[in-house]
Amino acid sequence: MPRKIYYGWFVVAACFAVATMVAITVWSFGIFFKPLEAEFGWTRSLTSSAYTVFLLVYAAAVIVTGRLADKFDPRPVLIGCGIIGAAGYMLCSGINSIVQLRLTYALAALGAGATVAMPSAYAQRWFYGRKRMGLAIAIVVCGVGTGSFIFAPIINYLIENQGWRITYQVLAVIFFAVHALSAFIIKRPPTDAAPAGDEKGGKSVNPPQILSARKAMLTYAFIGICITHIVGMSAFQTMSVHFIPYATDIGVSSTLAATTFGTVGLFSILGRLGGGFASERLSFKTLLIISCTGLTVALGILFLLGRFTWVLPAFAFIFGIFHGNRIVGWVGSLGEFLGMANISLFIGITEAIALLFGAALPYVAGYIFDATGSYYPAFILLILMCIGGAFAACFIKPPATPS
Repeated sequence: MPRKIYYGWFVVAACFAVATMVAITVWSFGIFFKPLEAEFGWTRSLTSSAYTVFLLVYAAAVIVTGRLADKFDPRPVLIGCGIIGAAGYMLCSGINSIVQLRLTYALAALGAGATVAMPSAYAQRWFYGRKRMGLAIAIVVCGVGTGSFIFAPIINYLIENQGWRITYQVLAVIFFAVHALSAFIIKRPPTDAAPAGDEKGGKSVNPPQILSARKAMLTYAFIGICITHIVGMSAFQTMSVHFIPYATDIGVSSTLAATTFGTVGLFSILGRLGGGFASERLSFKTLLIISCTGLTVALGILFLLGRFTWVLPAFAFIFGIFHGNRIVGWVGSLGEFLGMANISLFIGITEAIALLFGAALPYVAGYIFDATGSYYPAFILLILMCIGGAFAACFIKPPATPS
């Protein structure tokens, strides 16, 4: 008699679908950037400001939505976020000023809060203590890269053939549909969902807590990990907004530029899976050092774009791989150095802090371009930050235990 499929795998599939919506919320702004700039004549710093507003609101929404999902059933939270986010993108289609764009992106950011914290949290809850918990989490976080690979070229195609206003409307419908359908699948695990059968044998995921959450956040271990996440988030956010404008400025077609950045998401999937396998032989701290170094190399080769054709695929591969395994190193290091009792809190806080810092970098890069006519000074700034992140990771160590 065939064995019944564990319901947690259906939850993982739905969480994966929700995670792909990050491609619509976080990854897509760079594709809309030049069409908005061309229609309204805004400067790049002014256009970037809408994305900065989005990230500021999104940082708060990630924490609030995660808290709501912890206290209440996930279904109304998901449907509510789907309605709010879809409303934001639908209203984007009718904007005629930068203030309107900022407000509509702020509304979309409120709905986008459920695309990160909730999917990873519910994958962990359904597979807590089970042998396949790591695989379940990896599948969900790979949804982000998969969504980028799928949606980046589709969004670019729709903008070129239907216009950016219609494209926003299409994205609003997709965003709501995915959240609403997933809400019928994602639910709280049963209280007696203990590992059974061949699901037994999972590693202990709740070792004794070394320090209280408050004290842990004052240690260098927490601060150092947070620094590396700030660096990685800043590099990613800046590239998500300015890579396509930079590439098209020097003669790359918009289709090729969008497809290239879309493949960053594909390679980030390989980076996340590879980081998971690598962590069996390397420490999470080593992954952080390697990933910051790799991001430095990826940003450095952008200076060669326009002279060598191999630069585009090389950038997509290197940036995607090291952006992906950095996420594994970030989450794994928090658990390795600070314990599991407050891991969700640590992930949420470091994510919010990194988003707040990362929100400023696209605006700074746009301002630098407006002032100098070049992105090169902004790239140099990011390179120095990545070098600093690798250096900071070298000194991460377990916090001293209370005497």
